[in-house]
Amino acid sequence: EYEKYIDIEIIDDKHDEKDETFTVEILLVEGEGEVAIGRNRRTVVTIVSDDNALMNLVNVHKLTSYYMRKLSTYKSSWMDQE
Repeated sequence: EYEKYIDIEIIDDKHDEKDETFTVEILLVEGEGEVAIGRNRRTVVTIVSDDNALMNLVNVHKLTSYYMRKLSTYKSSWMDQE
């Protein structure tokens, strides 16, 4: 095997926050036979904030509705729209 995956549970604390990062480092590997850690022993994990996702969706819906109401079917091109 050349790779393995690990699960890291992310617990939502219900607070609005920016993206957060942490480092995962493998220090010791145990197993039967020849087991070795490769060059990449450390990685940075970024938890991308989704706290504002619903508000962003609502804003996109409002803007889309606004611009759809402003469109006129009698204009000859998109550039003629206001």
